[in-house]
Amino acid sequence: MLFELPLFAPFGIAGTSVTHAVETDAFAAYGQASYDLTDRLGVTVGARWTRETKDFSATGEGIPQGSEGPGNPLIEEVIDARTSRTWEDTSFRFGLDYDVSSNILLYFNLAQGFKSGGFNGQPVTNADALMGFEPEYAEQIELGWRSDLFDNRLRINGAIYQTDYQDLQISAVPDIGSPFTANAANAEVTGFELEYSWSPTPNLTLSGSTAYIDATFKDFTVFEQGALRVRDGERMRGIPEWTTSLSGQYVHAIPQGTLIFRGDYVWQDERVSNDQDIHAPAWDRTDLRVTYLSPDDRWSLSAWARNVFDEVYWLRVGPEVTAPASMRRALEPPQTFGVSLQVNL
Repeated sequence: MLFELPLFAPFGIAGTSVTHAVETDAFAAYGQASYDLTDRLGVTVGARWTRETKDFSATGEGIPQGSEGPGNPLIEEVIDARTSRTWEDTSFRFGLDYDVSSNILLYFNLAQGFKSGGFNGQPVTNADALMGFEPEYAEQIELGWRSDLFDNRLRINGAIYQTDYQDLQISAVPDIGSPFTANAANAEVTGFELEYSWSPTPNLTLSGSTAYIDATFKDFTVFEQGALRVRDGERMRGIPEWTTSLSGQYVHAIPQGTLIFRGDYVWQDERVSNDQDIHAPAWDRTDLRVTYLSPDDRWSLSAWARNVFDEVYWLRVGPEVTAPASMRRALEPPQTFGVSLQVNL
């Protein structure tokens, strides 16, 4: 698939001063049924029909890319666009579940997904306003298990999956101009998830999760900075490969209520943050909390600390729309302490 991004204009600029409105009329009908084939094996089938109509209007002034150059006056295009689009889709789900024992369940799911198209709210031409973008489709296969072991003191759940996207909707920022959304490529996401919790005593619970995601473009050729670039096999932006979280909670009864001690730790791998392959680095954070719960469970008082070790990190990084050479980083909150009061009415 060839996706042309207007990312390069030697002398031109692109901009917009447009107001827009979108009115959406959505209707869906769905159903699902399950049947036990045997005492241990069950099947589930489902279907969903969706119909969405979007009425879009945009008025204002746009500056098409390349409309200004040495000796040429600035050319502004008056935008007065009104259009309506309707999308329909029927998606299906099929699942099997098998009880290995009273404490272990295996399952298989095959599902389809649909995301309707839309319109860009800051077009620079009437053609841009009327064109919009098309729906996105997904198909997912998942195989997993759920288990409660050792008198339900140990829980281990896991899944492996693969999701194929067709006509993936992505946001792009041209070298100079307004961000826009377009159908860019096909993509494949494969990975696994593992969740676990252990209660060695009635008062103590240790839990965590680990996830791995391989998210790559499959059919993606982009025209940027005056040349074609094949991006097949490149990572999708905003998705870390590895994520891990750990938590522990201890509940201690006292004569006048309950004390709850809790700690949480999360680590996330680096992520591609935008189409220019700028990376948001890996980060980790530790949070602590101590809560006093009243004897009647009517109110609680908590003292907490977030980002205990004052880690400096950011989750989002990208080019300035008006100055692509500059990078904007949105820092996450630093070390923070506080007290919270909660009342249950």
